[in-house]
Amino acid sequence: MSMHPIAHAAARPDHPAVIMTGSGEAITYGEMEAESNRFARLLRAHGIGAGDAFAVLLENRIEYFTLIWGSQRAGTMLVPISSRLTAPEAAYIIRDAEAKLLITSGYFAAMLGDIRKECPGLTVLVMDSGDAEDFAAALAAQSPDPIPDQSAGMVMLYSSGTTGRPKGI
Repeated sequence: MSMHPIAHAAARPDHPAVIMTGSGEAITYGEMEAESNRFARLLRAHGIGAGDAFAVLLENRIEYFTLIWGSQRAGTMLVPISSRLTAPEAAYIIRDAEAKLLITSGYFAAMLGDIRKECPGLTVLVMDSGDAEDFAAALAAQSPDPIPDQSAGMVMLYSSGTTGRPKGI
């Protein structure tokens, strides 16, 4: 019988929840609990409520767990974008999903300018940017306490678009 991460966070907060194989980087259940609460609050701070979408364009990073669990607490729609897509393809998905926020990293800096051109007004947070759009700084500014209106979130995957434009699944 498996337990929900919230139960693990309460029972064994110092136990590793995730360990990245390549780097050994880890996050404990307690840390994941706090970070996911911060992220749920960050979504609310950006006006993203239950049922609203945000997009994620990231390489394989431990922070993905913060995004997934925070979205699961906030009742939001996480829209992962394949790292193999071009900027126009990514922008199409962002627009089609009506994503109110894009979370990405410096790894995709070359694409970001074109995405911004195709999605004017899109709010962007960038991991490791160190500037006004820095994800870690925005996250750290939030409380680790749960939001009062928690509800289960969803994930919207997009097809590869082999027969035309990608479609939300």
